[in-house]
Amino acid sequence: MTSCLDVTDVVRTLENLPPSSDFSLDIRGVQSVYTLLRYTPMEYLPKSVRIDLAKKAVVFDGQLISTLNPGSEYNDLMDTVSLFREYISRSLVYAAVFDRLVLYHLLPPTSS
Repeated sequence: MTSCLDVTDVVRTLENLPPSSDFSLDIRGVQSVYTLLRYTPMEYLPKSVRIDLAKKAVVFDGQLISTLNPGSEYNDLMDTVSLFREYISRSLVYAAVFDRLVLYHLLPPTSS
């Protein structure tokens, strides 16, 4: 189901993006995965999976933005870009809140 999301190294991938015509991406498959993730609570996903999916979302976002041309598929592609950005935002917010809660419970309160 997630084979359409296979991207290994995000930085290398972003630096070496092929011309848009050479980039093969199962956009419907990727869109369906991130649509499902929209309704999945972040705490259901292991940290490594959240990070990996966020990195992939950055790559897909960059590739789609570089290929956007006003036309018949423009609105659909912008909806997909919104899915990627929503997931990235949710994962960053969740990580910040979760890390703060963990630190609060692990560190004893300081007395003044």
